[in-house]
Amino acid sequence: MRWFRTLWCLSMAVALASFGLASGCSDREGEADVGVGPDEGDDRPDGGDAGTNDGDPGHGDGAPDLGSPVEVPLGVPTTFRLDLPRGARTFDVFVSSQGLQAKPPLLVVFHGGNRSRADVLSDVTGLGGFRDVAESERVLLIAPNGSNADGEGDAPQANWNDCRQSVAAATNNADDGALFDALVAWAARHFDIDEQRVFIAGPSNGGLITYRLALERGAGIAGAAAFIANMTAEPEQCVFSDARVPMLIMNGTSDRLMAFEGGALTQGSGGNVMSSDATAAFWAERNGTLLAQAAVDYPDINLRDGSTASRVDYLEEAGGIGVRYVVVTGGGHTIPSVRYRTPGALLLGGQNRDIEGAAEAWAFFSQVAP
Repeated sequence: MRWFRTLWCLSMAVALASFGLASGCSDREGEADVGVGPDEGDDRPDGGDAGTNDGDPGHGDGAPDLGSPVEVPLGVPTTFRLDLPRGARTFDVFVSSQGLQAKPPLLVVFHGGNRSRADVLSDVTGLGGFRDVAESERVLLIAPNGSNADGEGDAPQANWNDCRQSVAAATNNADDGALFDALVAWAARHFDIDEQRVFIAGPSNGGLITYRLALERGAGIAGAAAFIANMTAEPEQCVFSDARVPMLIMNGTSDRLMAFEGGALTQGSGGNVMSSDATAAFWAERNGTLLAQAAVDYPDINLRDGSTASRVDYLEEAGGIGVRYVVVTGGGHTIPSVRYRTPGALLLGGQNRDIEGAAEAWAFFSQVAP
């Protein structure tokens, strides 16, 4: 019956939101129900045909033409478009109902694999916590859309080109580095952001593109947070910069899609990843922060979630935090959240309800770049 199929599709879409799977119920699954903002059709950065897995990350040779002034309603996500050399890309912008703080930080959050920007501003997964951060802290939140195999930059089932060779084809070898550069320039032009406080975050495939941008665009990133994401086993496919980026890593030991122990990914775009512990070690070594502190346990405030969380900070010799590694024991392929419940435990693994993942990321960012 049609009503039963509709109900089933909706439940499956919710269960798989933000992760490397899609229910396949609709060609438009996961698209945001938001107002479309001004057409940024003239926002065309000049030059730069790069960002591939085996070449220059592609900053572009010319300054972007960022178009005319824009207006964004308070407390309501608004969609914009940038026309880049490889095609148009869309993104949602959220400004707190209280307005922005003076010289606001920029927070760019990437959705998971086979999903869309709609997930970042949804109420069905832990990603919703980032909207709460933007609302309370009055920071500028941007949620861009990935690409699909046809190169469509507004696809409802999109991915990020994250240094895995297997995912390059799934994104038509998208230049997501150029997109990130254009977003920062756009935000600086229209919102006078503090370019010393640009932060990035994402889960799963969104976490893997977070790793890639931190490697390749590190000089322009003040802090990064990757959830339920292990580092690719092919880091040499990335183009390393010299910059060090403070990194928060938050992974679950019972993740059924991206195994804590690493190895081959059997869902989504495939490829191989390091273990979670090896991922933390990779970033600790890269950031020169090998001084591991004693583990700190988070309060187990929800005794029914079958999960606990603890963190280890890796410090610089001067005392700054280079890596914060949060292990969610019993946690699945879900962002921990007290407020936002992610259904689908049989498929994804359980969700920790003791901590708010997005709030933990912002607390980390506030420590490393106050």
